[in-house]
Amino acid sequence: MPAESAAPTVVRSLSPDSPVPQNGAGGTGARTGGEEQTFTLMLRNVNLLYLGVSVLILTDRSYLSRFWTQFEAWLAMQDVGPSGLVSARHTSLHSRCTIACVHGAPEALVSSLIVRCRGRLHLASLAVPENGVR
Repeated sequence: MPAESAAPTVVRSLSPDSPVPQNGAGGTGARTGGEEQTFTLMLRNVNLLYLGVSVLILTDRSYLSRFWTQFEAWLAMQDVGPSGLVSARHTSLHSRCTIACVHGAPEALVSSLIVRCRGRLHLASLAVPENGVR
């Protein structure tokens, strides 16, 4: 009897290429009123996705040097508890979060990312110019 696949079924995906208006139509700079409203709504709520859905993290050598990718990974590795966010238990982490290396990144990045996302995240330590935060 063949073994069952452990691969999750992807129903919908959100990627950096998803239709979240970044810089106006065609990258022209200013967003229209409707684009601004959509962007604000999405930005205010997008991080909630990482707390409740299965997350596929495609990591490369630059992943740990970018603020938003680290923050989103940290959220994906949290559980919601009675007193707020807590580091996901091993079984919960592996049922909700899959990490794969891309672009020739070493597999050691997977464990580095998991270690970095355990426990309390100090946003101030991420919000530095080296992580692309100005």
